[in-house]
Amino acid sequence: MVTLINHDKLEIDGKVFQTSEPGEDSSRNILIHDGVVYKIGCDDPDLSQDAEWLIWGVLSEQDKKYFAPVLEHGKNWVAMVYVEFTDSFDLPEREAMEIYDKIIAPLAKKYGIIDLDYGKNWGLRQDGTPVIYDYGIVEWQYKKLYLNCLR
Repeated sequence: MVTLINHDKLEIDGKVFQTSEPGEDSSRNILIHDGVVYKIGCDDPDLSQDAEWLIWGVLSEQDKKYFAPVLEHGKNWVAMVYVEFTDSFDLPEREAMEIYDKIIAPLAKKYGIIDLDYGKNWGLRQDGTPVIYDYGIVEWQYKKLYLNCLR
């Protein structure tokens, strides 16, 4: 059982865990525990974690192999399978762009996902399959959260 204590603490099966601070260009604290990545939103608690959960729910079976699976979510947090990668994100830019153009960009367009950068939002699994592990920014959310703030 998972309980969000606050933006930087989770209780998992009776034990309290401290999350890491958000990385550069991130709005979420992260905790990796027992093969699961817990992402806790630091901004709008009503919107920040719904996108990955909703997208996972509508992915076709064929497309799911390209996404890190979502296990569960709650108000302002989401739990996903931790993905092991083949490299330290040192794929040559040309190869990364070919994979992006052929696989990642069409999936992003199909599901309304924006801002997918190699090494930041997607990488290669141990078997070489591309996997999107951070797909929490989608068009409807971006417009509501960010564009409205600029007006």
